[in-house]
Amino acid sequence: MDVPRRSPLYCRRYLRVTRTAAVLGGPAVNSPSIDAAPTTPRALVHRGLITDPRRLGITTSALIIAQIALVFWGGIARGDRPEPAGQFVTLQSLLSTATIVVFVIWFRRCRLNAQAYAPGAHKYTSGYAVGGWFIPVAMWWIPRRITVDVWRASGLAGTWPVNVWWVAWLAKWAAVVATPYLSVDWTAFSPLIQVTNLVAAVLAVLMIQRLSAAQAEKYRADKDHAAQAFRRRSPFDAA
Repeated sequence: MDVPRRSPLYCRRYLRVTRTAAVLGGPAVNSPSIDAAPTTPRALVHRGLITDPRRLGITTSALIIAQIALVFWGGIARGDRPEPAGQFVTLQSLLSTATIVVFVIWFRRCRLNAQAYAPGAHKYTSGYAVGGWFIPVAMWWIPRRITVDVWRASGLAGTWPVNVWWVAWLAKWAAVVATPYLSVDWTAFSPLIQVTNLVAAVLAVLMIQRLSAAQAEKYRADKDHAAQAFRRRSPFDAA
């Protein structure tokens, strides 16, 4: 059914189609009475391809800090006892598990965002953002490569923060493996383990916050760009 171009029904149909095209990132609807439309946004937010990772990043950082504080407090409270108290071990295990789970969720979220920002620029699929941490031997390099790809896709220049954090993380596990051979009466509270664990944790928090902030900025920019499409002047406003 043909609808008069100036009728309210035509106006509603035109605006519905135009806004839908803007959200989906498609071309604007042609009309002889409208000026050249601005470039439509990618509208990744509206398509559900990206989300703001800051809350997950803050939660992950808080858990890492809490875990480090608990370890240091346990080392002080343990005193001369050869083994930590059972309650402390249970609490540390629960906190460590929570930290790992939330960190992996944050890491995968950032990887999915990066896929939307730079499709085809990643060596490993998003599944490796979770599984890569648990593959024997390959766990020593796959997560680092994923982080570098995500870092670049998020618009961050220079990958040295990622490399420094990764070296510290490897040094932490090297200390855990080497300490039993360096000391007969070693414990999980040995100075070498404590220092490397602290350095790796601090660098991890800095990396998490910087990457989360970069992706949050791109998220806001994309969201604002998409919102501008809905505020475009209708060709019937002047009628």
